[in-house]
Amino acid sequence: MELKALLRQVRLCFFSACQARFGQLKTDKRV
Repeated sequence: MELKALLRQVRLCFFSACQARFGQLKTDKRV
């Protein structure tokens, strides 16, 4: 596997995970 492709996949996964958590926090309003 190419390093660039791997890095891209990891970044995508990390971004989506961050987005999901941020959405949860936003919905939670207890922060």
